[in-house]
Amino acid sequence: PKYKSKKGEVVAIVTNQQARIKNGWVILPKKVGFYYKTRLTVTTKLKEVRIVPRKVGYTLELVYEKVLPKRCKQCIRKGAIDLGSVNIVAFVDNLGSQPIVIKDHGKGIKSIIHYYLKFQTKLREQYVQQQKKQLKQQKRLVYGPAFYKLREKFRKKLKDAIHKLTKYLVDLWVERDLHEVIIGYNPKWKQRMHFSKKVTQMFVTLPFMKIINQLKYKGAEHGIHVDLIPEHYTSKSSFLDNEFSKKRRKYVGKRSTRGLFTSAQGHLINADVNAAYNILLKSDPKALPKRRANGVGGYVMYPRRVCVDPQGMIPKVSTK
Repeated sequence: PKYKSKKGEVVAIVTNQQARIKNGWVILPKKVGFYYKTRLTVTTKLKEVRIVPRKVGYTLELVYEKVLPKRCKQCIRKGAIDLGSVNIVAFVDNLGSQPIVIKDHGKGIKSIIHYYLKFQTKLREQYVQQQKKQLKQQKRLVYGPAFYKLREKFRKKLKDAIHKLTKYLVDLWVERDLHEVIIGYNPKWKQRMHFSKKVTQMFVTLPFMKIINQLKYKGAEHGIHVDLIPEHYTSKSSFLDNEFSKKRRKYVGKRSTRGLFTSAQGHLINADVNAAYNILLKSDPKALPKRRANGVGGYVMYPRRVCVDPQGMIPKVSTK
């Protein structure tokens, strides 16, 4: 424990007694010295306003109360998500609808991360060269304004891309009238990576937990419950061969290529779609009572591909 730096800044909290919403503007005390445009209406139950310092600016956070719809007790219409590094999201449901694969073509989340890591490394090298003498005396590297500007730009662009991705998914859930969505997630999976340095760096940097948290609260706003289950052995087990996801000495199917899974009969299925269906059945073995052709429709091997783009979500049907 120690005293806070006199040169530093802390989060300032303005209560709902001091702040209010009027005609689309957040009215703050005169001491703050500025107003803020918002999409919230006068009827919004504002709880507090937080002013968060960001080294190169400030972020205004509005905390308000919202009544959520009741969750459906009988969760019949279900979906499942498999997260990954190439196909960021693979989504399936038990309605027989076409699976959705959200792929990053170097224009979305992975592009933003690559840009940040590249310029962060360059800035660090510059700071090390400039502070060679100081680093012999002090252990910590001192970063300049350029580094914090880069970090803030990265945070905003990444947040925007994740919001577009999650909004597309939640709108799809509402359109299909789903009650529950299961996401495969293994705790500390980023600490147990055994891939190459390049693949590991990208996978570790991908903000999977941010995507999950946004899907949780956005789904709750529409009465859709989002739950997490471990995804162990879902990628190795064959959905088309009724193989339950568990540890085995030998599996009936195999991963023929990076994106395709081959069943025991030689049928090809998208590998991430195969894992997503196994996640759905792992959460509820009765989720697909009419499995195979009647249960999953005719699209199981040919999912719809959606590209993540900074300008928005651009749907694109896969021809492969």
